[in-house]
Amino acid sequence: MLNRVGFPALLACLLAVSGCGQSRPAVGNADSTSTLRDRLLFQTSVTERLAATRAQLDSLKVELPHATAEMGAAVQHRAATLSADRDSVAARAAELSAATDEEWQRMKLKTADLLDSLEHRIASLREELRESGRHGSSRR
Repeated sequence: MLNRVGFPALLACLLAVSGCGQSRPAVGNADSTSTLRDRLLFQTSVTERLAATRAQLDSLKVELPHATAEMGAAVQHRAATLSADRDSVAARAAELSAATDEEWQRMKLKTADLLDSLEHRIASLREELRESGRHGSSRR
């Protein structure tokens, strides 16, 4: 599932976010520690959600041949768009590790919004395919 982002890139992002290779904050600097922890937790969550969206898109590809003839081309186009959007969100997530604190907060919100939208659109397409399958099988 990490074939597009690549495991080495993901590992580098996680190491950078966690602060490996950087000097550690002073013991009394709880804000920096909190920020690093928040970044790592968010990045891990995004990585897991992106893996789940990849699995959902792969599952949709299995369902596409069963779409009704009227829906076929439109559904395939939407699935391709969703896949491209997923790759775009993955690229944005990879950029998070290099962001300054101010950029990171803005990018975090935008990434979360894009991922929420992507998950919603995948669920919507899946539901349309299921509805199409129910109506298509009853007409046969």
